[in-house]
Amino acid sequence: MHDVSVAQAVAQAITKKLKGKPVKEIEIDLEVGQLRFHDPGQVKFWIKEILKKEIGEDLKVKTSIRVIKPDIRCKCGFKGPAGSVKTTAELAHHGIYEMKCPKCGSQDVEIEKGNECLLRGVRFS
Repeated sequence: MHDVSVAQAVAQAITKKLKGKPVKEIEIDLEVGQLRFHDPGQVKFWIKEILKKEIGEDLKVKTSIRVIKPDIRCKCGFKGPAGSVKTTAELAHHGIYEMKCPKCGSQDVEIEKGNECLLRGVRFS
């Protein structure tokens, strides 16, 4: 269900922008942070299914998803890729994970990137 909610939000943004205009093909560019723990294949599948239901079965949908790896900032001065991200399937579903600074091992870090979900572009034809 986690992936479906993202797909619904993307589809809603697209249908709102279309405002009922006829379209045969949609190309979608997304950026999804690794810390969101989305399955890109499932997100693509559900976006396609929802848009086909909303717009029409003949619609062609191409979705590109770029997964953004987490970058952190630590009090020790480190700024860059997270050393490790640990979680379980159940905790990941709730956005709960353990992250450590690769320089000092501290878990007291700020997330710079890797937790976003951005609709970067949509093209219609």
